[in-house]
Amino acid sequence: MTGDGTENEVAWKGLLSWATLIAVICAVGFWFTIVKPEEMRLYAGDGVVPGSVSNDKEVLYLCSQKLLSDVYDMEPSRLMREGDVDGALGAARQLLDKDKWNVKNLMCAGNVFVDAPKDRGETEEGFDLLKTATYMCPVSKYVRLNYARALGRAGRIEEATKQYDQVIKTNMDFQPSLELARLYMSNLDEEKAINLLKGISDKDPENSSVQMLLGIAMARNHQEKDGFEEYIQAFGKARTLGYPMEAKELVEKNHDSVPDAIKEQRAIADKEPVSIEAKLLLAEMLILQNRVPEARSVLDSQKAKFKDNAQLHRLYAEIYHNEGKEEQAYQEWLTANTLEKKSDEDPDAKPDAKPDEAKSSETSEGKSDAVVDDKKDPSSDAKTSDGSATADPTDKSADKPADKPTDKSADKSADKSTDKSADKASEKPADKSGEKTP
Repeated sequence: MTGDGTENEVAWKGLLSWATLIAVICAVGFWFTIVKPEEMRLYAGDGVVPGSVSNDKEVLYLCSQKLLSDVYDMEPSRLMREGDVDGALGAARQLLDKDKWNVKNLMCAGNVFVDAPKDRGETEEGFDLLKTATYMCPVSKYVRLNYARALGRAGRIEEATKQYDQVIKTNMDFQPSLELARLYMSNLDEEKAINLLKGISDKDPENSSVQMLLGIAMARNHQEKDGFEEYIQAFGKARTLGYPMEAKELVEKNHDSVPDAIKEQRAIADKEPVSIEAKLLLAEMLILQNRVPEARSVLDSQKAKFKDNAQLHRLYAEIYHNEGKEEQAYQEWLTANTLEKKSDEDPDAKPDAKPDEAKSSETSEGKSDAVVDDKKDPSSDAKTSDGSATADPTDKSADKPADKPTDKSADKSADKSTDKSADKASEKPADKSGEKTP
């Protein structure tokens, strides 16, 4: 009897052990497939593990700004910018067929799939590719930043915010915080943008780019006068520096010679097709060097075609302020704010944009996205000092596609060209390649 009892006890213990093991397996499966399914949405394949990029040289490359420029210059990205969707998708598939575990290939193909029209059915696979890239090289802020930007372009604000937060927590660079603030603003959440920007400004009070965007966010939050004063004060800090933060790398490339940097930026801005962002950066550089007549000439040459550009109005406001014409300066500021706010409140007026933000942020840390806002403003009757109507806005801080014009058909054609050039501007950084300026 004793022997039988011992055997039964052993049998029960064995059964209990198996039951416990099965329960643990089921719990783990439930956690990863039901509770946290997003963590398992990785591109299907063998051998994908966290940090699977172990080659030191490759890791260093993936942690450099050059990664975003290279992704931007790859053939699928180029074809997508040129509007050849079929060619871009085909080239992206070839990249994956060639090496589907190359992080750069995953990023490029993922961007193309996400930016393709939704009816092509590639969007979710695109996000899976981008997520897999972050999984393979979690130490690279640029890989994750690329993913965050794609989420932002697709309007997935909550998911994008999570990715930006991860980048910000592990990096001292202020640029991702600026991008997140712009994302909040594009989602009409100015309060969050203001709180975020004030926190950055407290840590870096001399950062004129942060203070300028703070002024814009305040104006959008019904603090027009205070926002204007904040913006003008920030412009004064930029004058002390001698160039905008967006041109920092361009100046450094020219051995800290701002005049030489301006020459290079002018050459970039004169390229065809016209990039409004390149033109605006040139004008801002000229203003900060007290070459106001030249800056005005650049702005005047673009005001007819890009009449609804918020940043154009803001630069006119700075010119008027510099000339002591405070009332005209303030009216330009209000016009920019009105147009930009309208464009965000009317999402249906925006065409699908496919900016490759890879190249849009190389100006200050990686690249800063900026797009043309095209919306007619009732206050656009303000005049320039030569008596002509001023041009309207584009926020160089805002990552938004162009809006539909509200005037005549002639303006529509101008706005269409605005869309294309603005998209390119938002895709290209202003430091080394000019038209490459988030």
